Amino acid sequence: MRYRAERDCTDFDGRFYARGQEADLSPETAHSDHLIPLETDPAPEPEETETESEEKEAAPKKARRKTKQAGA
Repeated sequence: MRYRAERDCTDFDGRFYARGQEADLSPETAHSDHLIPLETDPAPEPEETETESEEKEAAPKKARRKTKQAGA
């Protein structure tokens, strides 16, 4: 099963995982409260939604500039 380290931690065997690092581990090995299974991680990536909203906001401004230039 694929896990992601929520913060710096170690697994049952003492291997270190940095925050955000992903690894394939068995449930017995992933004996840490900070190793989160990726299949149950419901958090969407906020970076994608922010860039989409920025593009939507920028589009009307570009359209206004074009109409002002066409009218001159």
